[in-house]
Amino acid sequence: MRECEKRVSSGDFDPKRPETLLEKAFKATAESPRPVGMHRYNTEILLYSYLNQQLASLGSSTACVLVVHQEMLYSANLGDSGFMVVRDGRVLTKSEEQVHYFNAPFQLTLPPEGRYLVSRMLYLLIIYESSFDICSGYRGFIGDTPDLADKSEIRVQKGDIVLLATDGLWDNLTEQHVLDQLRPLIEEKATVQEHVLDQLRPLIEEKATVQEVCLF
Repeated sequence: MRECEKRVSSGDFDPKRPETLLEKAFKATAESPRPVGMHRYNTEILLYSYLNQQLASLGSSTACVLVVHQEMLYSANLGDSGFMVVRDGRVLTKSEEQVHYFNAPFQLTLPPEGRYLVSRMLYLLIIYESSFDICSGYRGFIGDTPDLADKSEIRVQKGDIVLLATDGLWDNLTEQHVLDQLRPLIEEKATVQEHVLDQLRPLIEEKATVQEVCLF
Protein backbone atom coordinates (compact mmCIF):
# COMPACT_ATOMS: atom_id res chain seq x y z
CA MET A 1 0.00 0.00 0.00
CA ARG A 2 2.96 2.35 0.47
CA GLU A 3 3.79 1.98 -3.20
CA CYS A 4 0.15 2.69 -4.08
CA GLU A 5 0.22 5.77 -1.88
CA LYS A 6 3.37 7.05 -3.58
CA ARG A 7 1.77 6.86 -7.00
CA VAL A 8 -1.49 8.44 -5.89
CA SER A 9 0.38 11.30 -4.20
CA SER A 10 2.44 11.95 -7.33
CA GLY A 11 -0.51 11.56 -9.69
CA ASP A 12 1.15 8.62 -11.42
CA PHE A 13 -2.00 6.55 -11.93
CA ASP A 14 -5.19 6.33 -13.97
CA PRO A 15 -8.16 6.83 -11.60
CA LYS A 16 -10.29 4.65 -13.87
CA ARG A 17 -7.84 1.73 -13.67
CA PRO A 18 -7.14 0.87 -10.01
CA GLU A 19 -5.90 -2.55 -11.14
CA THR A 20 -2.96 -0.92 -12.95
CA LEU A 21 -2.15 1.06 -9.82
CA LEU A 22 -2.08 -2.21 -7.89
CA GLU A 23 0.02 -3.88 -10.59
CA LYS A 24 2.66 -1.12 -10.63
CA ALA A 25 2.83 -1.03 -6.84
CA PHE A 26 3.25 -4.80 -6.57
CA LYS A 27 5.89 -4.86 -9.30
CA ALA A 28 7.87 -2.13 -7.51
CA THR A 29 7.66 -4.06 -4.24
CA ALA A 30 8.70 -7.35 -5.86
CA GLU A 31 11.67 -5.75 -7.60
CA SER A 32 12.96 -3.87 -4.57
CA PRO A 33 16.34 -5.05 -3.18
CA ARG A 34 16.06 -8.23 -1.09
CA PRO A 35 18.56 -10.36 0.81
CA VAL A 36 20.74 -12.54 -1.43
CA GLY A 37 20.67 -16.31 -0.93
CA MET A 38 23.64 -17.91 0.84
CA HIS A 39 25.88 -20.80 -0.20
CA ARG A 40 25.21 -24.28 1.09
CA TYR A 41 26.77 -23.98 4.52
CA ASN A 42 25.18 -25.80 7.39
CA THR A 43 26.51 -23.94 10.42
CA GLU A 44 24.04 -22.80 13.02
CA ILE A 45 25.05 -19.15 12.76
CA LEU A 46 24.60 -18.95 9.01
CA LEU A 47 21.33 -20.86 9.16
CA TYR A 48 19.67 -18.52 11.62
CA SER A 49 21.12 -15.47 9.91
CA TYR A 50 19.66 -16.64 6.63
CA LEU A 51 16.26 -17.42 8.10
CA ASN A 52 16.07 -14.02 9.75
CA GLN A 53 16.88 -12.33 6.45
CA GLN A 54 14.33 -14.37 4.57
CA LEU A 55 11.54 -13.82 7.08
CA ALA A 56 12.13 -10.08 6.85
CA SER A 57 11.66 -10.08 3.09
CA LEU A 58 8.66 -12.30 2.45
CA GLY A 59 4.96 -11.94 2.95
CA SER A 60 1.56 -11.91 1.33
CA SER A 61 -1.53 -9.76 1.37
CA THR A 62 -5.00 -9.46 -0.03
CA ALA A 63 -5.72 -6.12 -1.67
CA CYS A 64 -8.70 -3.86 -2.12
CA VAL A 65 -8.17 -0.61 -4.03
CA LEU A 66 -10.99 1.88 -4.59
CA VAL A 67 -10.87 5.17 -6.47
CA VAL A 68 -13.67 7.74 -6.60
CA HIS A 69 -13.43 9.84 -9.75
CA GLN A 70 -16.12 12.11 -11.18
CA GLU A 71 -19.02 10.41 -9.39
CA MET A 72 -17.75 6.96 -10.34
CA LEU A 73 -16.32 4.37 -7.96
CA TYR A 74 -13.68 2.17 -9.60
CA SER A 75 -12.50 -0.94 -7.76
CA ALA A 76 -9.90 -3.69 -7.95
CA ASN A 77 -10.29 -6.38 -5.31
CA LEU A 78 -8.08 -9.43 -4.82
CA GLY A 79 -8.83 -11.96 -2.08
CA ASP A 80 -11.33 -12.01 0.75
CA SER A 81 -11.12 -8.42 1.90
CA GLY A 82 -13.68 -6.27 0.17
CA PHE A 83 -16.13 -3.42 0.13
CA MET A 84 -19.83 -2.68 0.24
CA VAL A 85 -21.73 0.37 -0.97
CA VAL A 86 -24.89 1.28 0.94
CA ARG A 87 -27.52 3.73 -0.35
CA ASP A 88 -30.70 4.67 1.50
CA GLY A 89 -30.25 1.79 3.91
CA ARG A 90 -29.88 -0.85 1.18
CA VAL A 91 -26.87 -2.65 -0.25
CA LEU A 92 -26.19 -1.18 -3.67
CA THR A 93 -23.24 -3.46 -4.42
CA LYS A 94 -20.84 -5.75 -2.57
CA SER A 95 -17.59 -7.31 -3.75
CA GLU A 96 -17.25 -11.08 -4.02
CA GLU A 97 -14.47 -12.91 -2.20
CA GLN A 98 -11.84 -14.79 -4.19
CA VAL A 99 -10.52 -18.01 -2.65
CA HIS A 100 -8.55 -21.00 -3.89
CA TYR A 101 -10.01 -23.20 -1.15
CA PHE A 102 -11.13 -22.81 2.47
CA ASN A 103 -9.09 -20.19 4.32
CA ALA A 104 -6.80 -19.68 1.30
CA PRO A 105 -7.76 -16.40 -0.35
CA PHE A 106 -6.21 -15.00 -3.48
CA GLN A 107 -3.18 -12.96 -2.40
CA LEU A 108 -0.18 -11.07 -3.66
CA THR A 109 2.91 -12.94 -2.48
CA LEU A 110 6.62 -12.28 -2.05
CA PRO A 111 8.13 -15.74 -1.34
CA PRO A 112 11.67 -16.32 -0.05
CA GLU A 113 14.58 -16.82 -2.45
CA GLY A 114 14.44 -20.56 -1.84
CA ARG A 115 12.39 -23.09 0.09
CA TYR A 116 13.96 -24.28 3.26
CA LEU A 117 13.57 -27.16 5.64
CA VAL A 118 15.09 -26.90 9.09
CA SER A 119 16.23 -29.91 11.06
CA ARG A 120 16.71 -28.89 14.67
CA MET A 121 18.99 -31.82 15.36
CA LEU A 122 21.34 -31.38 12.41
CA TYR A 123 20.87 -27.65 11.83
CA LEU A 124 20.60 -28.56 8.21
CA LEU A 125 19.43 -26.07 5.67
CA ILE A 126 18.22 -27.49 2.38
CA ILE A 127 17.66 -24.98 -0.36
CA TYR A 128 15.56 -26.11 -3.26
CA GLU A 129 16.64 -23.99 -6.21
CA SER A 130 13.74 -22.31 -7.90
CA SER A 131 13.35 -18.79 -9.19
CA PHE A 132 10.38 -16.58 -8.52
CA ASP A 133 8.62 -15.28 -11.58
CA ILE A 134 6.31 -12.35 -11.03
CA CYS A 135 3.84 -13.72 -13.59
CA SER A 136 3.69 -17.40 -12.71
CA GLY A 137 4.47 -17.29 -8.99
CA TYR A 138 6.60 -19.63 -6.92
CA ARG A 139 6.14 -23.37 -6.59
CA GLY A 140 4.66 -24.34 -3.25
CA PHE A 141 3.23 -20.91 -2.50
CA ILE A 142 -0.14 -19.35 -3.12
CA GLY A 143 0.84 -16.40 -5.25
CA ASP A 144 -1.58 -14.46 -7.40
CA THR A 145 -1.07 -11.44 -9.61
CA PRO A 146 -2.89 -8.09 -9.74
CA ASP A 147 -4.49 -8.87 -13.10
CA LEU A 148 -6.63 -11.51 -11.33
CA ALA A 149 -8.34 -8.85 -9.22
CA ASP A 150 -12.08 -8.41 -9.74
CA LYS A 151 -12.67 -5.08 -11.47
CA SER A 152 -15.87 -3.07 -11.29
CA GLU A 153 -17.24 0.43 -11.63
CA ILE A 154 -20.39 1.97 -10.24
CA ARG A 155 -21.88 5.45 -10.13
CA VAL A 156 -22.05 6.85 -6.61
CA GLN A 157 -23.81 9.87 -5.17
CA LYS A 158 -23.76 12.09 -2.12
CA GLY A 159 -24.89 10.19 0.97
CA ASP A 160 -23.66 6.78 -0.17
CA ILE A 161 -21.68 4.84 2.42
CA VAL A 162 -18.64 2.88 1.23
CA LEU A 163 -17.44 0.33 3.79
CA LEU A 164 -14.08 -1.42 3.34
CA ALA A 165 -13.11 -4.30 5.62
CA THR A 166 -11.13 -7.50 5.86
CA ASP A 167 -12.59 -10.98 6.22
CA GLY A 168 -12.70 -10.30 9.96
CA LEU A 169 -15.94 -8.48 9.25
CA TRP A 170 -17.33 -10.28 6.22
CA ASP A 171 -16.86 -13.78 7.71
CA ASN A 172 -18.60 -12.90 10.95
CA LEU A 173 -21.43 -10.50 10.14
CA THR A 174 -24.22 -10.81 7.61
CA GLU A 175 -25.20 -7.95 5.35
CA GLN A 176 -28.26 -7.37 7.51
CA HIS A 177 -26.15 -7.12 10.67
CA VAL A 178 -24.01 -4.48 9.01
CA LEU A 179 -27.04 -2.55 7.75
CA ASP A 180 -28.60 -2.61 11.22
CA GLN A 181 -25.49 -0.98 12.66
CA LEU A 182 -25.28 1.61 9.90
CA ARG A 183 -28.90 2.71 10.23
CA PRO A 184 -28.30 5.18 13.11
CA LEU A 185 -25.47 6.66 11.06
CA ILE A 186 -27.84 7.38 8.21
CA GLU A 187 -30.55 8.77 10.47
CA GLU A 188 -28.41 10.81 12.87
CA LYS A 189 -25.66 11.97 10.50
CA ALA A 190 -23.04 10.70 12.95
CA THR A 191 -19.31 10.66 12.24
CA VAL A 192 -18.79 7.77 9.84
CA GLN A 193 -15.53 6.31 11.13
CA GLU A 194 -16.38 6.57 14.83
CA HIS A 195 -19.83 5.10 14.40
CA VAL A 196 -18.78 2.19 12.20
CA LEU A 197 -15.91 1.18 14.47
CA ASP A 198 -17.89 1.60 17.69
CA GLN A 199 -20.86 -0.40 16.43
CA LEU A 200 -19.23 -3.17 14.40
CA ARG A 201 -16.11 -4.08 16.36
CA PRO A 202 -17.92 -5.50 19.46
CA LEU A 203 -20.07 -7.70 17.22
CA ILE A 204 -17.08 -8.97 15.28
CA GLU A 205 -15.08 -9.70 18.42
CA GLU A 206 -18.04 -11.58 19.89
CA LYS A 207 -18.44 -13.80 16.83
CA ALA A 208 -14.81 -14.14 15.76
CA THR A 209 -12.74 -17.07 16.97
CA VAL A 210 -9.17 -17.20 15.72
CA GLN A 211 -9.46 -14.47 13.12
CA GLU A 212 -7.83 -11.14 13.68
CA VAL A 213 -10.29 -8.29 13.52
CA CYS A 214 -9.19 -5.45 11.28
CA LEU A 215 -11.23 -2.63 9.80
CA PHE A 216 -9.82 0.04 7.54
